[in-house]
Parts: sequence; structure tokens; C-alpha cells
Amino acid sequence: MIAKLLAGFVLLAAAAAAQGPKVQLSGDLQGQIVALSNLRGALNVGVKITNAGKDHAFVLLFSEPSEFDDAGGHGQIYSVTGVAYCPGPQSNPPSDRLCVGLPRVDGHLFPLQGYTDIEPGKSVTVHFIFHAAGDRGQKYTLTAQMAYRFVKEADLAQDVDVPEARKLKTLRFGTLSFEPVSPAEIKQ
Repeated sequence: MIAKLLAGFVLLAAAAAAQGPKVQLSGDLQGQIVALSNLRGALNVGVKITNAGKDHAFVLLFSEPSEFDDAGGHGQIYSVTGVAYCPGPQSNPPSDRLCVGLPRVDGHLFPLQGYTDIEPGKSVTVHFIFHAAGDRGQKYTLTAQMAYRFVKEADLAQDVDVPEARKLKTLRFGTLSFEPVSPAEIKQ
């Protein structure tokens, strides 16, 4: 009996240790760093986005994600994979929010039907790669902007027929923004 209790405690402790930093985007969307490594100046970050709600979540990362380390270094985004992503048109001044139809809808709008669908109770893993991330820092922060909307399961079949202008009105915005974390803190 005591051995079973101890084994259960060890499993709980191991499960808790496997948790990386988390952020709450809304009542239903959560982000968590699940992988982090810096090899030869390339910072690789894995972020799990979980839909803990009852409705489908349609998500889009937009704008260029930002990464800094505690030594003042930062990297340039090289790639974002695993979820719909729109870095925005290259313009001066930057107009990343055109990806989501703000301040106006034009040819740069990322199509709403292209957003990543995260089903209720499911997750997706987003992979970020930053180049020239430096190698002096020990802890890293990550920030990325998101647009998302929720669709009830019962309304999912009719969602394709809803005009984009009406869908745009239901968009919410959030930021995946993680406190400084070191690769050693991300247990696998």
C-alpha cells in the first residue's frame, strides 16, 4: 500500500516536472512551452496550444514572433510551423495587423477558412526557429500575437456559409507571452 502511494506520488511529481511555463489566452485557450534548445545560435521553441473549452477554436499567429534572452540577445524569426501563420506584408510602416483585417480588409487578409482548427480538448504544437539567437543567455522569453475565434460544434457545418465580414467581428486577439525560461526548466 505504501509502495503504491509512493509510486503514485512519484508519477505525479514527474508529470508536474514535465510541465513548462503556461499562459492563459482566454478562458479556453492555453499556451505552454514544451521544448526549448539553443544550438549554435539557432533557438528552437515548441509551444503547445490547448483548447480546453467546448467549442472549436480557430487560431492564426500573425506578425513576427519576438525572442530575447537574459544577456540582451535576440534572434530573427526563421520559421513558424504547426499552425496557420501570417507574418504580414513587408511594408513601411509595418502593417502586420492587415493579416487579420485591421485596420481595413484588403488583399493581405489571411483567409479565415485557413485558420487552424483546434477541436475541443485537443492541442496543436507550434515550432518556432530563431536564427542568430546568441549563445550567452541562459533564459529566453517568447512573445507572439494571435487572432482566434470560437465556433460551437452545432454551428460548425454552417460556418463555411457565414460571410467573412461577420466572422471578422467575432475575432479575439491575444498574446502568447512567456516569462523567462531556461532549457533546463523544460523537462521532457
